[in-house]
Amino acid sequence: MACACFFASAATLFFRGPRGGRRSSRGWVVAAVAGVAMTAGDRASARPTGGVAVDGAGTWDLGWTASGDAAIVLGMVAMVSCPVAAFAMGYLASDPRPRFFLFLLSFFAFCMALLAGADGFLSFFSAWEGVGLSSYLLVGFWSTRCRARGAALRAVASNAPGDAALLAGLLRLREETGAVRFSSAEVASPAVAACFCAAAACKSALLMAHPWLPEAMEGPTPVSALLHSATLVAAGAALLLRTPAEGRVVGMAASAWGAATSLSAARMAADRRDVKRMIACSTSSHLGLVAAAWGCGLAAPALFHLVAHAFFKAEMFLVAGWMIHRCGGEMHSGRIRAGGAAPALFAASASLAGWPLFSGGASKEAFFSAAAALDGPLAAAAMIAAAGSAATCCYAVHLTCALLFRR
Repeated sequence: MACACFFASAATLFFRGPRGGRRSSRGWVVAAVAGVAMTAGDRASARPTGGVAVDGAGTWDLGWTASGDAAIVLGMVAMVSCPVAAFAMGYLASDPRPRFFLFLLSFFAFCMALLAGADGFLSFFSAWEGVGLSSYLLVGFWSTRCRARGAALRAVASNAPGDAALLAGLLRLREETGAVRFSSAEVASPAVAACFCAAAACKSALLMAHPWLPEAMEGPTPVSALLHSATLVAAGAALLLRTPAEGRVVGMAASAWGAATSLSAARMAADRRDVKRMIACSTSSHLGLVAAAWGCGLAAPALFHLVAHAFFKAEMFLVAGWMIHRCGGEMHSGRIRAGGAAPALFAASASLAGWPLFSGGASKEAFFSAAAALDGPLAAAAMIAAAGSAATCCYAVHLTCALLFRR
């Protein structure tokens, strides 16, 4: 029901949306209905909705659900994508193709909703590919710009190994268990978990798979806000959360990989002066924190931080987009000012830095409090992730001061 509402929203915007700068709220009324439907969840669909038998040798399950963790992620997608789309209507009011852009944005959210509510790996993989396709079209939306086309192609090329790894993992999973259900991954070999971990690393732009993420800033700012919060990069984290990690060698490797990403990406963000690229590097840092929590066997804190990150990162990008639009496209942090967006900038930066009483602080506290009971290599990974979190606080304060006070 919820995914159908998002699809109806996309169709409405494409055929009846704003033309030549006119604004229309019809499509996003439907999207609001989708948000209510996603947030409420459909308990009746908690059971698999279908399976396709293949030569009597097991099933390829194709179904969706809206219960448990899936309902949380569905609500995150709905509540983040609706304000981003509302912002996009004003941001691209003078663009010659606003209907097509809003259609792609709705399709992007629709694919992520399918991915979040997938009841098996087959439906998950189909939505995974839809997310990749829509991100390519959105990053390269301004196709007359060579840099935008190049960024879109690099994003696809960087994610292709992850797609191949996920497909290899699914084939190996079915060979071992005879099915591609999420429950089958609990008894699969470490090779399957390794394939899924590699796929998630490419999608979530972890260390060594991250260069494409800052370059994706060539797309319109609403694309950056959605891509970096609740859709593309969150898809990799969603795959990790579907894969058991506790007590596995793959989990220990993922915790080290995520912790290293958190620290190195925070350092890269501190070196940036382009506002959007600085925020993009911080996305890798926070997704590294999610991967580290998952690798340590702390799935609940990982999900908590994923959801918190989606909200404050979307707010951060929308504030940055407003300032860049107001300053005629200038992106250097020393040449633009927050102006009337200062309160929103402060709230988003405080969450990014992990200050107390803000969502980012609560989610990080949940992770590090649970990690205090760890020992051995997992405790070392948690300490590295804590160092990355401290570095995040430094560049968040630097960015806020640069935007609030003209140099």
